[in-house]
Amino acid sequence: MFKIAFSGAQNCGKTTKAHFFYFSCLRLGLNVELVEETARMCPYPLDNSADFKTQDWISKKQLELEKLAVSKNPDIVICDRSILDPLVYSTVLYENGKMSSNELNIIKARVGDWVRTYDSIVLCQVCPMVNDGLRYTNTEAQAHTNSLFDKIAKDFKLTNIRIA
Repeated sequence: MFKIAFSGAQNCGKTTKAHFFYFSCLRLGLNVELVEETARMCPYPLDNSADFKTQDWISKKQLELEKLAVSKNPDIVICDRSILDPLVYSTVLYENGKMSSNELNIIKARVGDWVRTYDSIVLCQVCPMVNDGLRYTNTEAQAHTNSLFDKIAKDFKLTNIRIA
């Protein structure tokens, strides 16, 4: 089994790339599972209104859905987001005083235990912002979030990172 995740800042094409890869694999006749984005399922506020409950829920849901996909024993598991995403957004919350260091460390520990289960993580690069009615469209925040993905990938010494 091969497990790949598409990660990155808001509006950088993760969902488009994950779905394109998913349907390409299906056309090749591969047994493939797609783990959909968990943030849109979250019962708690997102973006500027988010807090620890939001990122705790998203990270736990991400793990749950990935475990379910893996249990089906496919050839490929494609994840629209990775466990890195809640850590990056938790870091932003911490920087903005909306999450404590203890809460950030809870998310960080969860990531450290799981991030090595991916065979590849594709860090999608910033694209022009599109207002989808759900996320904020602050381009400075997008660029900062994107830089945090790069930093956290380096902090974890990840060698399975691809830039797209």
